[in-house]
Amino acid sequence: MTPLSPTGIAVSDSGDVYAASLFGNEIVKIDAWTREASQFLAVDGPAAVELIGKPMYATAGFSFGQPTGTVLKAYIR
Repeated sequence: MTPLSPTGIAVSDSGDVYAASLFGNEIVKIDAWTREASQFLAVDGPAAVELIGKPMYATAGFSFGQPTGTVLKAYIR
């Protein structure tokens, strides 16, 4: 799995990378040790991700038309 059109990335304290894949409609986790990518969260139109400790904040519902969307909160392990 390769992240499509990454628009935002965040790195956890353990070195895992999380990438918002705008056109892939998901947030991808890239494991720091194995470097394997897997889907962390399926979400429509993610544009940005931010980690503050264990909580991850991500924008969802990005549109080129109207400036709408929401902020999601998910927890990493």
